[in-house]
Amino acid sequence: MAEARITFQNSRNLTLIGDLATVSPTHAVILSHGFMSDRNGRGRLPALAAALNAAGISTLRYDFAGCGESDDDILTPDGLRDDLHSAIRFLEQKGFRHIGLYGHSLGGTISIASYQPGIKALATTGAGTGAAHYRFEEFFPADALAEMERTGVLAAPGRSEHRTVIRASREMILAFNSFSADDLLNPINIPVLLIHGGGDDEERMLAAIAQKAIHRLPTGSELKIYPEAPHDMHAIWPQVTEKLVAWFSTHLG
Repeated sequence: MAEARITFQNSRNLTLIGDLATVSPTHAVILSHGFMSDRNGRGRLPALAAALNAAGISTLRYDFAGCGESDDDILTPDGLRDDLHSAIRFLEQKGFRHIGLYGHSLGGTISIASYQPGIKALATTGAGTGAAHYRFEEFFPADALAEMERTGVLAAPGRSEHRTVIRASREMILAFNSFSADDLLNPINIPVLLIHGGGDDEERMLAAIAQKAIHRLPTGSELKIYPEAPHDMHAIWPQVTEKLVAWFSTHLG
């Protein structure tokens, strides 16, 4: 199924760029990318979209504001949630009534945080489901962290062909270690699929948080751990894709 390049506005009057594949007029999944990435997700998100399309489910991949080809912005938790809520409204205005949310890493956390009544299905890979324990000096240069303390903005190397630098607020960076499991998970009233790996320190940390958090989610929720998979999950993406397609095929209604 060929994807159509689309644009839509968030509530901050910024233009977001996406790719919409319509194979069903009513059932669709929104795919949200990770931190410093874009709607391509190093090939993972197009592959997942194609598999969902083959199963009869429409898909919307999009770039958060400040990422990929979307308008420039400084990443904040509220801004990312607004972007996803705007994507949901865009699909609703197109007539979609069975909408699911998927996200990887930060995109997964934002998908959880953006749940609202009417969302039919929710699944994540490598998402934070509570406060993590990141040592930011292991991820960002010392001068970038020092600049963040001075200005409130971190300039981080982008993982996108469209951007060499992603700008994130100090609030966004600190949020990785302060997301509340209660705030994230307690409002959700549909089963959720959480997928994690165990192949690197980051994913082992996130999987341990998910193991403590899964009891907060509704009956029917599932935590699937692939012990060999690192955070990016590239090596097992076909298996992950199969699991995600089965989940959305069952739960979108």
